[in-house]
Formats: sequence, structure tokens, C-alpha cells
Amino acid sequence: MKQFDIKNLTPENYFYVIDSSDKMQQLHFSPPDVRGWEGQRKWISTTTLPMRNEFTDSLITGNNVWGDPIGFSMNVLEVARSFESSENAEQFVNEIIDYMFLFPLSQNVKSRMLQTLLDGSNLYDWSTYNQNAEARLIKFFKALTRLPEYQLS
Repeated sequence: MKQFDIKNLTPENYFYVIDSSDKMQQLHFSPPDVRGWEGQRKWISTTTLPMRNEFTDSLITGNNVWGDPIGFSMNVLEVARSFESSENAEQFVNEIIDYMFLFPLSQNVKSRMLQTLLDGSNLYDWSTYNQNAEARLIKFFKALTRLPEYQLS
């Protein structure tokens, strides 16, 4: 949520976050022991991965998996425009990836993410002020957070 610049949550918003954390088996302030959650494959499974994707999708779109509003969301345009490179698609993708990922992504993945952001348009047509920019950014951020590398960051 910090990464997406989501602030000023209400108590109801916190309930959604806490409930989602519980479903992902990582309830806040309640680790399994003093070491926290075990690494490797123990903290992510075929049950928790879809829930993690649903949670990040809801933070980006403001809606849960059923389409109901959760009461808060990332302002994708505001977040994008906070990066100096926001009007240069290639630089923007690289800067966002550097910001969001602990480990470097392959050039192939970066190219895929650029194509997701452009959504079929030409590189020179990209701008956060275009009519479809918000929808493209939503699709882009959802794709980023669904990458396996994001779960490791």
C-alpha cells in the first residue's frame, strides 16, 4: 500500500486489509513465531497466490474480485506522474520496475511490460494525459503485481 501511495484509510478500509491478510495466511502482527513467516515455498501456495493477486488487483482498481468497491484504491495517474519519466514509456517502465522490484527483471519481461503499458499503441503515442492512459496504467500495474518476481520483492 505504501508502494501505491495509498493513505488515509478508514477503519472499514483497515478491516478489508486485515481480512485479506488473514486469507493470505499473513495476518499482521501475528507471525507463526518470532522469526516471522518462513521463506521458500511455505508462505505462498496455490491457495494464497490467487488471493495475493486479488488483493493487489483490488488496491489498483478499488474493487474486490466480485466488482464491489473496497472504499480506497491507488490513483494510478497520480502515482505514474510522480515519476519524472512518466511521459517516456520506455524510461517509465524501467523506473517503475526499479522502484517495485527487489531483483532485476529480464529484458524479455521488461519488453512484455512495455507492451502491456502501450496496449497496442505506438511508443511515441504514450502519455499519461491520453484518454486511455488510466486504463492502460491499471492493466500495467496489475500485470506487474502478478509477476512471480513481485511476490519475492
